Amino acid sequence: RVRVLGSSDVPFHASPDETLASGTGTTADLAGTAVAMLRGVDVDASIVETRRREDGKIPEGFPVPVLLNETLVRIEDGGLYFSPASDAPVTLLPAFARGVVAMPIDGKSTAPVHLPDFTPRDNRIVRVAKLRIGEGGRLEAEATETFEGLKAAALRDALRDVPDTAAEAVEKAVVQPFVPSGKLTGLEIEALDDDSRPLVLKVTFTADDYVVAAGKRTLVNPLVLDRVSTDAW
Repeated sequence: RVRVLGSSDVPFHASPDETLASGTGTTADLAGTAVAMLRGVDVDASIVETRRREDGKIPEGFPVPVLLNETLVRIEDGGLYFSPASDAPVTLLPAFARGVVAMPIDGKSTAPVHLPDFTPRDNRIVRVAKLRIGEGGRLEAEATETFEGLKAAALRDALRDVPDTAAEAVEKAVVQPFVPSGKLTGLEIEALDDDSRPLVLKVTFTADDYVVAAGKRTLVNPLVLDRVSTDAW
């Protein structure tokens, strides 16, 4: 496994051998190494330069090289694009490379290409929850959450890296962004090591003082695990 030094269209090393020997490299180093390995087994692959989605667009008529800051790989047979520096599976483009313009560096392309944009299943989450309000406004919840696409890939990587503290990771990543006082009391994980299936988390948790008293009214937010994240704004 090679540690990524950062997103860049500029190689840090002079060859794939240097990248593998050092165990580090930019996204350009990793993409170049991946292309060399694919060509070594007779797979026609090439470098593709682009600009990360969050960094803004590039002029489609003239993709100014100085604006390009990310390197991908394209397998010519089938037009498959992927990022060897990303944790996303090869069959799934990461979010930063969705719906952007890219320039193939293959010696024959004369115009940029459009990379595929998001589809509904690329980041779909389905949540089903049973809730109970107990004494003192205590919330007791049972929820089944099904993740597909990029969200499933990100959660799989996060949970695989912390097998001994998976419950703590789920509490922090899945429950507390919506219910800050939520405490996990039970966890079952399905298809953690099977990328062909959706990732399913079955969680139970509690939250004290979830119900808020407002004069003669009692306020309860029924959207326990499905709210707009402020980070998106």
